[in-house]
Amino acid sequence: MAEINQQLQSTDISDIPGLGTPEPGLRIPRIRLALAWAVTADLMAMMVLTFVDVVGRYIFASPLPGAKELTEILMAFLVFAAAPLVTADRGHITTALFESVLPKLVIRWRNVLIAVLVATALAVLAWRLWIQAGLILDLKTGTPLLGVPIAPIVYFAAVTSALCALIVLALEFRALLLALRGGAR
Repeated sequence: MAEINQQLQSTDISDIPGLGTPEPGLRIPRIRLALAWAVTADLMAMMVLTFVDVVGRYIFASPLPGAKELTEILMAFLVFAAAPLVTADRGHITTALFESVLPKLVIRWRNVLIAVLVATALAVLAWRLWIQAGLILDLKTGTPLLGVPIAPIVYFAAVTSALCALIVLALEFRALLLALRGGAR
């Protein structure tokens, strides 16, 4: 096991596009900080909620009413609040199957195509979520037990999906400009 760890540590992958040291993400300090704090507060709330629910369930035989609903809402918020942070840091899972055999120009334009497709998918997701949030708002839909309104979380998901689409395009545009100027990606 120690031999495998040593081999992994000595492997130089910085020459393979997409696997070396990641390029710094977009710097949007206020939005990034606000989302980071929101994600942190959300995780803390989920931990406290789960702790109170488990203690109530197993010690007092009285689970916290609506804990499942609140957890679902907090989880949805967590996923969509963290998505722009992960996207800006290029933290999504990627693979490098053909990078060693493809010319850099092909890789560059493949990345542009992928970015356009991903941004388009995110924009469509944002558009459909916005429409769905409007319908939910018109129907005044809430969670079954507690009646917590669902529309705000769906609007939030729409906005952060749109933000992710913009981030993907901005990162790829910046990388393309750097590549065209002769800089490494």
